[in-house]
This record gives sequence, structure tokens and C-alpha cells, in this order.
Amino acid sequence: MKPRLDRYIIEKKGGWKTIPKRWRLISEEGQPLNYKMRIEVKEKPQLWNIGNRNWGSFFGNQKPNEDKYRMIYYQSGVKLELLSFSDDLNEYICKNICGFFNSNTFGARQSKGYGFFYPDPESPAFIDHPFYQDPGSKFSFQIDKFPADGSTEGKLQRVLYFVDLFYRSLRSGINQPGKSFKPDETASKGLEYPVYFKGPGFYCKPALFEYLKSQDPPIQWDKRTIKEIFLNKKYVQRSSTSKERSDYNLPEMILVEGLPKQIERHKSDILEHFPKFNDSKGQENDMKDKILWRDLFGLSTHQEWVSYGATLTKTHTPDSRQTRQNRSESKEFKIERFQSPLRFFPFFTGEKDDVCTVFFEAKTIPVMYSQAKFNVKLDFKTKQNLEETEKDKRVEQNKDNNDGGRIFHMGNIDLNEFIAWVIDRKVNLVVNMVSDGNRSGVYYSDLKMIYEGLRKNINF
Repeated sequence: MKPRLDRYIIEKKGGWKTIPKRWRLISEEGQPLNYKMRIEVKEKPQLWNIGNRNWGSFFGNQKPNEDKYRMIYYQSGVKLELLSFSDDLNEYICKNICGFFNSNTFGARQSKGYGFFYPDPESPAFIDHPFYQDPGSKFSFQIDKFPADGSTEGKLQRVLYFVDLFYRSLRSGINQPGKSFKPDETASKGLEYPVYFKGPGFYCKPALFEYLKSQDPPIQWDKRTIKEIFLNKKYVQRSSTSKERSDYNLPEMILVEGLPKQIERHKSDILEHFPKFNDSKGQENDMKDKILWRDLFGLSTHQEWVSYGATLTKTHTPDSRQTRQNRSESKEFKIERFQSPLRFFPFFTGEKDDVCTVFFEAKTIPVMYSQAKFNVKLDFKTKQNLEETEKDKRVEQNKDNNDGGRIFHMGNIDLNEFIAWVIDRKVNLVVNMVSDGNRSGVYYSDLKMIYEGLRKNINF
């Protein structure tokens, strides 16, 4: 923690050259500042196994009851002591400690509400400089409905569930398919394998989709672009999983709908067709350039497209200039991970911690990432992609399956401006994001509650 706080103080002060000599432990740049830090735990923390899947925004591949990750909560907090013989350094740290904690979280999933600390609200450091006045608290929403038992575990799960729900509603949308598979007997006639689709569930388009569509001219959603390239056929063949065969009595091989069939069946703006693809500058380019938008919220190098039995991969393809400028010894410069620039900070208030305000902001995306290119590829596990031909209505093998991928450019928008656009529309946006048949139930009511409570804070 001390190296992080050192860097924060140096940056806040204006760089190493502005740091007084009495603040420096050693005169050389990059060395520690001259103060001591001591962390004392007041009591034994509460521990909960995250493998039970009740904790929002954690790893999707966590196995049930796996104890690899645990939630740790200090009910009475921890004691942090900072001591320097320079009174003005002590004063400067005290003045900026709230801003530091507003900009830094710790541990796994630290951009999703985990690993957040803040000074005691009754301490002088908080009273004089409350962290929510820091630029890192641009936006917020409030949660005041918690489990009746009032348990700490229930409260924390509830907060992280709302953070997860809101985050997904911004970035990728929410798709909770029905629990049962249904055969399409009419579509299956004359085909080698039966056509199946999941029963109705809850579907919510992402707010980012609505934002891009609202531009003049509209900007196409990257998922639609990927489907146009890799799934532009009526049906896709895949093997069913052992669980699907056991639970739903599915045959070993099934067909699922590709993009043309989805457009035909839905007939809605969920899959609205854009004749031309538009880049971030609104220039038509006839699909020569393809743009990633969801990955502005964090790079997802592997995605399981379960419905198609396929894996979507994204591999950074640096240009020669980037490679030359960023080469470390003989290792080629590669972007293999990019943490979400959107960060959430839950803050409990009220006499019994019965209200939680979730502050959030989006950090600036580095140019190195916003101008990056990625090879996007959809690998089919069955290695047999089939389409229904116009000539004889048979299903034939697609020989272009599992090709070398396509180059996509990273999109470039100001995420804070996007969030401000969302807040201006609030619940009206939720109505647009959710189709008529889904405007009921828990997900919809919870989304409405979040969006109704969205706020721009005075420092934005």
C-alpha cells in the first residue's frame, strides 16, 4: 500500500522535482517518501466463501463451494497509522488520504466494488476532506432495500449484486435465458438435425448499444458485426453438452439460429440492420474497419458463446511502431489484459449502515489501448458449421468455419460523457433497453430503481 500512496502523493504534488527534500527518504527519484506506515487489525474479520455464486461481479468460472476466494469484511475497520517527522508531510497526507482511497482499491475484482476502504466518517481526515468531494466521485446511485434479517453478509451481497446488475446493463446487457430448451418442429423439417432454442427469459439491451444507435449516423454494435462475419447463416450446428442431454433430453447434435434467422424471427430493433457500418467518426466504410465497443469497459480476451458452442477470442496485433517503442528486451509488446476503467465505491451510511451510496467514475482510457487493434476469431468446438441453402433446403457444411479471424479496431468514446448521457435519460432509457414482454419481474424493477436514483455529483 505504501508504494501506491507514495506515487499518489508525488503525482498530486506535481512530480518528484516538487517534493521537498525533507519529504524524501533518499534523494534519488523513484525512492520512497520519508514516513512510516503501520496497519493494525482491530478484530478477527468475517469470512464468506465466494464459491456459492451469491457475490456479484466475481469470476464466472468459479466452481460451486470452491474456497479459492473469500470475502473478508472488517466490521470495526482497520487502524492505519502514518508517521513522519515532517509536520507538513503529515498534514499533506491527511488532506489527501480520502482522495487516495477514492482512487485506489485492493485485491481481486477491485473495479467492481470489492477492496474499497475509506477513513472513518468521524475522523478529522474525513470531516475536513470527505472522499465523495473528490473528482473520483462523479456519479452515484443509492441502495436502501436490504434483507430483512439485517445480516452483514446479506447487505454486502445485495450491494455487489446491484453493482453487477448496473455494470452489465451498461456494457453487455443482461441475458438470462429460459431454463428449458424448446424444439422448433416447423424449422426442423427437412433438416438433418433438429432446431432448438432456449425458452423465454429476461433480456435487456446494453445502454451502450442505445448510445451508439442514437449517434448521427448510428454506429453499429460490435456483437452484431461479429455475427455478420461469423454467424451469417440461418442455422449453426453444435453438439449438446452432457448436462443439456441429461436435463432436457437433447440429442447429441442440434441446430441453433444464426443471424438471418434471428432477424426473421424477432423483427425488432434488438437486431436492427445497418446497411453500412460506421466507425467512431461516423464515416461509412463498408465493413472494411470493424470496431470493438464493449471492451472499452475492460478487455475480455476469451468469451464463451454457449448458444453456438463457440469461443470468441481477441488477440492484440501491435503495429511495428508500438512494438519498437514498447519492446522490453526481446519480448514483443502485447496487450493481454486491460482492467475496466469504471470503478465503484460503496459507502454505507445511516445509523445501522442501512443506506449504501455507490459512487463511481470512469478513468481516462490510455491512448495505447484506445488505438489498439485486435484479431477477433470465433472458434467452433464442433468444427462443423452448417447453413440451409436456398437451392434444396438442405444443411451443408460451411468450409469457411474456424478461419483466421478479422482485425477489429478499439472504439473511442468518453465513458464519463456516455454515463452522463445515461443519467439524463434514467428510467426512459430502461424502457427502451427492455422489450415489452420483459417489463416485469425482479431484474426489471431493480434496474428501474438503480436508474431512477442515478445522480451527477456537483464536481462533474
